[in-house]
Amino acid sequence: MREAWAQQYPNTHRALLRALLRACAWLDEPGNREQAARLLCLGGYLDVSPTVVEAGLRDLLQAADQEEGRLVGATLFHRHAANFPWRSQTLWYARQMRRWGHLAGEIDLQTAIDRCVRPDLYRQAAADLGISVPLTDNKIEGAHEAPWQLEGDRGDIPMMPDRFLDGCHFKP
Repeated sequence: MREAWAQQYPNTHRALLRALLRACAWLDEPGNREQAARLLCLGGYLDVSPTVVEAGLRDLLQAADQEEGRLVGATLFHRHAANFPWRSQTLWYARQMRRWGHLAGEIDLQTAIDRCVRPDLYRQAAADLGISVPLTDNKIEGAHEAPWQLEGDRGDIPMMPDRFLDGCHFKP
C-alpha cells in the first residue's frame, strides 16, 4: 500500500497487518495449505486445478515435517520470523540489485529502506496478537550454518540456517 494511505488510515492498516499475520500463521499449520490451495483455485484467483497447487504445497509441507531443522526448499509463511521485515535483508537485496544494474545508483538506499521497511508497524500488529518479534531490525545475513535462537520480545524465536552459498556474511 502507499505510504500516504497507511498514514491516513493507521487503524485499518494495523488491522490489515494483523490479518496477514494470522493468515501466515494459519498457512504454517498442518493441513491448511491444501485448503488454501482449494480456496485460491475455486475462488477464481488462480486459473489452474486445485490439485496442481495442492501437490506443490503438500510436498513442501511434507519436506518441512520430515526434516524439521533443515527445511530445504520449504516455503515458510510464519515460523522462524519468516515474514519479519528485516532492514538488513532489504539492504542486501537492494545492494545486489544496484550491483547488477537493476537499481539506479543515485537512489539513497538507506532513506528508501527507512521509509518502506517498517518493522515498527509489524511489531505493533504482532504485539496485538501476542507474537514474539525480534528486538532488532537488522541481523548479520548469512552467518548461521545451523538452526539458532534469536532474542524476541516475548521469548526466543527459533530460526533456520541462513548461510549464503559462498559462505560470505553481510553485516549492515
